[in-house]
Amino acid sequence: MWKGIWEWLKGLFSGKGTTQIGAGNKSISAITIGNNAGGVVVGDGNVVHLGPKHLLPKNPEVVVRCAIAEHPFRGLIHGLEISLLNTTDRSLFVGNFLLELSDGSAVLCMLDCFTGEPQRKRELSPGDKLTFFIDVQTLRKTGKLPTDFVSAVVEDALGQSYKSDTATLQAKVTSLLKESQ
Repeated sequence: MWKGIWEWLKGLFSGKGTTQIGAGNKSISAITIGNNAGGVVVGDGNVVHLGPKHLLPKNPEVVVRCAIAEHPFRGLIHGLEISLLNTTDRSLFVGNFLLELSDGSAVLCMLDCFTGEPQRKRELSPGDKLTFFIDVQTLRKTGKLPTDFVSAVVEDALGQSYKSDTATLQAKVTSLLKESQ
């Protein structure tokens, strides 16, 4: 029964005005009906009807903050915290955390300054966050002004990039570089 309904819906949604979206292991077709209403057919045959308040999953969000930690050998460490919030309904495979500069180059730190862990591919489940820390000494060693920092970038294993807000990043870098440590 579901297979027949699915084949009928595939035919209905395969025409003009349809959007195909990949979501994990499922294929989704979406069609707009009326002003704000729509329907989504998931690849397993389930139909989800969307009203005006329902939206498809948002993109992951990159958040930057100033952070401080007590290291057993180095004492207090001030740094930049870069977090990726997975606001989608699918797992992400996170690759690199880096800082994009205005000249087109990037600052890539191989080790998290708070934990000492190297950057590597990690799975980030829906609703979770992953954080990486860059210490203020690394920011100073670049010799760049706060206005040279464009965004904090988190890349996933498929090459997709998620970026932070420029103004927020520049304000945090300014604050960190003013500190005496």
